[in-house]
Amino acid sequence: MALDIGDTEIITDDTEWTSSDFTLISADNVRFRVPSFFILAAMPVFRDAGGGASVSNDKIVYFTDSSFETASTLRTFCQLITTARLPSWEEGEYAELSQHITDVVTFLRKYECDAMLETFKLAFHYNYLHSADSDFSLEGLVLGSVADDLHFCIEAMYTNSWEPPTDVPHQKIMMLVPFNMPLKVHNLIPPTYLWALSSAWQNADNDMGKFRELFRSLVHHARRG
Repeated sequence: MALDIGDTEIITDDTEWTSSDFTLISADNVRFRVPSFFILAAMPVFRDAGGGASVSNDKIVYFTDSSFETASTLRTFCQLITTARLPSWEEGEYAELSQHITDVVTFLRKYECDAMLETFKLAFHYNYLHSADSDFSLEGLVLGSVADDLHFCIEAMYTNSWEPPTDVPHQKIMMLVPFNMPLKVHNLIPPTYLWALSSAWQNADNDMGKFRELFRSLVHHARRG
């Protein structure tokens, strides 16, 4: 079903979230109907005047920031708040998935969803960081850095491909060094973390354990000013 808004905008229904008492409308005009219990539990800011989004008296929230309040973000958000699980993501889509992760974290922080941000990190850690069949260490590093969670970044550096069977660093390890990252991923990571990664690698002598510890130390040093 599609809803006309004026003469130019059309709102379409998400294929999964189609029937409940609270409506979220993304900035790219996709409607999600979600039980209000989950929304109010996850987004306490909506208990008070909407917290920055436009909230009608009919329990309809209109999001307007097209840079991250998109259908893709809301789809992951709805799954997270109702099931505490994440979608199934494919390995290798570094730039696209890193951007999506950044958008979700930005959304959760804007609307003060602190508990959901922790749930997001836990779900990612459980489902993706230590999978025997795939390697999401780069995406985990992006998640930890944009969430400003140094411990999570270090956890991402301990995924299975960090201990290669030869003396040649694994390709995915090398992608954690800023000058080897895809440009779109590089641009997502906050400056402090980029500086720490670059400086740590330059002094790690291809020692993965030393790389991790230098990175940890440098971020701590930067935070102390």
